[in-house]
Amino acid sequence: PAARPASAAVNVQVDLGEDFRLRGQGIDTRLTGVLALTANGPLTEMPSLKGRVQTVGGTFRAYGQQLIIQRGFITFGGQISNPTLDIVALRPNYTSDQRVGVQVMGTALLPRVRLYSEPALPDNQTLAWLLLVCSLQRWLRTCLPALQYALWVALGALAGLLACALL
Repeated sequence: PAARPASAAVNVQVDLGEDFRLRGQGIDTRLTGVLALTANGPLTEMPSLKGRVQTVGGTFRAYGQQLIIQRGFITFGGQISNPTLDIVALRPNYTSDQRVGVQVMGTALLPRVRLYSEPALPDNQTLAWLLLVCSLQRWLRTCLPALQYALWVALGALAGLLACALL
């Protein structure tokens, strides 16, 4: 008679506790939650993982900015390698009620990252708030003149150095 492949029946609850930390790929956060790992059959088959993990605090790096994770859920519906994602990370903003950042939805294998704003703004304005911490119009009105002045001062100093070097 042919040998039957080795099999197992497994049902394990995994509690991440209070000190489980995830670091890498721009994310640094704690995770909490309970997951159920189950398998019933040949050892060659992947086990199933079900449950929901929640972020606790933490940061996410996107668009060159260190964003604060406001909401983060990772839901496992069976397939270990492809949980569902629901994450919102916002740029700290202490001078306005405008909230901007990124929202990650979809699955781990096919995530959808989009700009997020509350109250809602067009993407170009959301990106301006994300990168400049204010609206593009305000930045052009207040920051650009200072930047232009600094460039003129630097160019003047460079011209002076070149003139001295040529004499």
